[in-house]
Amino acid sequence: MKKFGFTLFEVTLALAIIGIVSAMTIPSLIKNHQKNIYITSLHKFYNDLGSAVENYMSEQRVDNLSESDLGGSAAGLTTFANTYFKIEKNCGTRLYQNESNYCFARYYRRINNNSNIDMSSRSCSVVFAMPSGMSVCMNTQNWGLTADVDTNGPDGPNIIGRDMIQGISVNSDGKIEPINTNGDGYYFDQILKNNWKMNY
Repeated sequence: MKKFGFTLFEVTLALAIIGIVSAMTIPSLIKNHQKNIYITSLHKFYNDLGSAVENYMSEQRVDNLSESDLGGSAAGLTTFANTYFKIEKNCGTRLYQNESNYCFARYYRRINNNSNIDMSSRSCSVVFAMPSGMSVCMNTQNWGLTADVDTNGPDGPNIIGRDMIQGISVNSDGKIEPINTNGDGYYFDQILKNNWKMNY
């Protein structure tokens, strides 16, 4: 009677092939999963910011943010942030003050660029961290406000365009869009154009 089965060589070969395929696909899957986490957090902030601005404009009875208490006022922006966002830690106006007072990491880098950008010299009208771990830097403008966010706070990888997204703008009509499509707003612009995907 003939027995059917696999030889040790065949089993070893099959395992080697599975190992090679796994080694090629798992890093890509992990990278995509991380991007999805960043996008999900950013999208939640986008929705929360949109709701906050809508409610704020309704309560202020204005059609234009420049007519509200927020327009150009750091005190108005502080009240706005404290009213509409759950703030776990208030960092004042500095992204990174020192080792005991910070909401953002001290150093960031850009995608495909290993040079460090020191955040200790940067400031905003309002800097705070939320219970989700997200850090937010908001500035008031005569026409509205701008925001930069780090979706996971000072935790790595601290890359502009990945976990940190800059150049989010709320116009005087309450519409959220990139400040511009080049500098700070480039990545946010690309995310919106690609239907909430990091395709860059």
